[in-house]
Amino acid sequence: MKQIYKTVIVFLSGLLIVSCSTQRYSVKNPSSSDKYNYALSESGKLRVEIPAGWFKAIDNDKKLIDLWLVKDDYSASIKFIPIVIHNSSSSNLESAVFYSKIFLKTSVGNNFRKFISETNDIFNSKAVSFYKVLLKDGRLLRCAVFEEKGNYYENIINYLKPASVSEIDELFNVQTDLLKSLVPRQIL
Repeated sequence: MKQIYKTVIVFLSGLLIVSCSTQRYSVKNPSSSDKYNYALSESGKLRVEIPAGWFKAIDNDKKLIDLWLVKDDYSASIKFIPIVIHNSSSSNLESAVFYSKIFLKTSVGNNFRKFISETNDIFNSKAVSFYKVLLKDGRLLRCAVFEEKGNYYENIINYLKPASVSEIDELFNVQTDLLKSLVPRQIL
């Protein structure tokens, strides 16, 4: 009887531990009714067309990422992260880029080497500011900062392994296409 009691306690303890552990992310399968395969952000404020070969994931550790797409082979990710500017008098794209750079530099820590370029473009009648970051491990990140209905976002593309120039260019093209596919929430 005592042996059965111990076995039940061990089983229930193991079950409790497994059920309380969390994964870093969850996969969000596209709705079969959505013929264009769009991904809706967690806040519901952004919607983009999911590129071929990518899927939507949900950040289970933090509530920082509003929309997270991961390449099917797990070699790269694209994140949409809100930028909160508390002082509304300095709320503009330039300020959002400044805060984005501070946040990105802090988040990569000692792996930061330098900012290497900054350009501006217009997609869907919206100004987008791009900058690139070279990391000490040789990876290159590209961040796009934009405003959508009074909210600022940074869109970071990150590959998780060293990549060739053509692979980097392909990822940057995916990011650009993703930004062009951004669908304003009001027309959904």
